[in-house]
Amino acid sequence: KIVSLLHDPLFVEFEAEQAAPSIFTSVGRTYTETWHSHLLGWLLDPRGSHGLKDFPLRRFLLLLLTRCGGENHPESDLIASLLAGEGFEEVKIQPSESEPQEKQAGQYGRLDVLVEKISPPEQLEKMSEVRVLVEVKVKAKVDRDQCNKYIAYKLNYEDKGIHVIPAYLSPPGHLGEDPIATLGDPAWIPIDFQQLYDA
Repeated sequence: KIVSLLHDPLFVEFEAEQAAPSIFTSVGRTYTETWHSHLLGWLLDPRGSHGLKDFPLRRFLLLLLTRCGGENHPESDLIASLLAGEGFEEVKIQPSESEPQEKQAGQYGRLDVLVEKISPPEQLEKMSEVRVLVEVKVKAKVDRDQCNKYIAYKLNYEDKGIHVIPAYLSPPGHLGEDPIATLGDPAWIPIDFQQLYDA
């Protein structure tokens, strides 16, 4: 069915229209970026119509853990603890089938994908919730100011007992030789679409 879809003349025409130059591609913002966010939100949602429950979310967290670059990353221990636990019953995703809008976070801007209400491991008594914030880029370049706003969002919620794990999803090679220097903070976990696909 997928092969026949790819060869369907209407689909080929649709694909060509998406690749054509437009005002959105010239300013580095395309509808496809939003589509990627919505697809990822749907996939990560344990209550999604895909019927896979929390399996995709767990695989995504495992990908983040492998991309942390070792035990020295500030998020590695927490992600490993989350994977060992069962804290995904109350998870809420935006965007998702039930909430199709991306999360508006006031002064911090619009969050491409936000996973909320992950229950922290019991030993972390001061932590009431874990969130995963995913910034999705398709063609736009890294916006350091935006990255800094999301780290400020993270720090703001730390004071409230909510830990935010920031992930940056982009095409392969988009972040250069030193992703952490590009993104501006060691808390970021850089992943690319090929790694996501492979996971």
